[in-house]
Amino acid sequence: MMKNLKYLIIASFIFISCEKQTEYEGPVVLTGDVVQITPLGAELHGRVTHQTDDPGVKYGFIISKKPSPEPGQGEIIGCDVDQNGYFSFYMGSGHRNDAKYYVRACAWTAGGLVYGNRLLFESQGSNPPEIDSFNPHSGPIGTQVVIKGKNFGYMKDEMNVYFGDVKVIVDSLSDQQIKVTIPKISLGSDVIISVEAAGKKAVSAEKFSMWFPWKKIQDINNLWIGAYFQIGQLGYMLNKGSLSILDFQTMQWNEPRNYPFNETIALFAGVIDQTAYILFPDGFRSYDPLGNQWKDLAFPPVPSIREIHLWSQYGVRYNYFFTVLNNKIILGTLTDNMVMYEYAPETNSWSVLSDTNPGILLAPAGSFALSLNGSLYLGINKDPVSQFWKFDSGNNDWSLIGEVPINSRNVWGLAIANDKFFISFGRNNEWPSESTGEIWEFDPIRNNWLNYHSCPEQARATASFSYNGKLYFITSWTMWEFDPSKN
Repeated sequence: MMKNLKYLIIASFIFISCEKQTEYEGPVVLTGDVVQITPLGAELHGRVTHQTDDPGVKYGFIISKKPSPEPGQGEIIGCDVDQNGYFSFYMGSGHRNDAKYYVRACAWTAGGLVYGNRLLFESQGSNPPEIDSFNPHSGPIGTQVVIKGKNFGYMKDEMNVYFGDVKVIVDSLSDQQIKVTIPKISLGSDVIISVEAAGKKAVSAEKFSMWFPWKKIQDINNLWIGAYFQIGQLGYMLNKGSLSILDFQTMQWNEPRNYPFNETIALFAGVIDQTAYILFPDGFRSYDPLGNQWKDLAFPPVPSIREIHLWSQYGVRYNYFFTVLNNKIILGTLTDNMVMYEYAPETNSWSVLSDTNPGILLAPAGSFALSLNGSLYLGINKDPVSQFWKFDSGNNDWSLIGEVPINSRNVWGLAIANDKFFISFGRNNEWPSESTGEIWEFDPIRNNWLNYHSCPEQARATASFSYNGKLYFITSWTMWEFDPSKN
């Protein structure tokens, strides 16, 4: 009787204050007492005192920690209204013990949201959350994950979701479902999902695989790499006096192999038919890894290469480029003229392939060359200008196809995977010689560049490889794995 009298007094006040606004035809809702407040929940009550002809109207409540709730937050929609206009909802989740909350009965109509009066109550707690499932089970940054269970509550400000130690963004929330988005992360990992609702926690039985393209493989110490090459699953790094060998299948280092000649630093290396061809300042040699055999070869007709010494090679060697094209070694000069030589292994001889310069910058701050799908690509950096050239061996013709977009001028990491070319790391264009962790992919079919997530480390690359669709970069201190499919 007292409850009906309270609704009658409030309804009379609203009717008197609004009797001049006869044009309003929407519903009028009132917020009743919150009852049965226990450690497991509380019961909300409301009443409709003025019905509407809108068939789509829905009734419910909005609960909030603030006097004025934010739109779309804490909504409980879809309560059944009895023949006397009363509706209720038992809220058994999402509110914590000894906390105060504002509640309003509401009507959702085609014309907008109709609020009832505001009521403040003190909670004694609610049921803990439970996680039943989530989908998908893996994904990169930006993936939306749907978590299903119960007792998640209705207020985002009482909800925290973690993937491991990473707090994720809650996109939407209902008592039985949460939608979240994986935020920016710097390392991938398999993690437990935890949901904290009103101070109570639930964890997932399974792990979610957070994809991130970069993965730290191991620390690197005291590895001075001049040049490098790869044959099958083995990566070879030429140090000052020996070969360091890494098995990419096991990620284990093999026993180093010492040079059978005076200690020196390698400048460039390339592979033809399982044999490596390596250019040193004091000689041009082939290396057969299977038999661990070295062989002296004809030195290229470029005497200035002999002037590249151990401590000056990183500045001087960008006046030259070196790669393999059509089973021949290519050596180009970028000093005071542009000449490109080719070496034929079957005759152990050098010849001029091209001596025309279509506008390639000389004496660059950085240069690189590689062959991809039968074409040679040449990157040039001469601060602040960058060039990216393509050489067609069929008609000995150069074409300028753009710029190299990475913010670094030399000491790059270069690798090919899935018929695409990747460039990463390097000393950038900032002073004094800062480094970058950027990585870019060049697609020769579309003739365009794509930027991927940067590596957590900003560094200069000393070696780079490709195995099973993944890239491996070695910096001064770290070996990184990059998986393009997890970007």
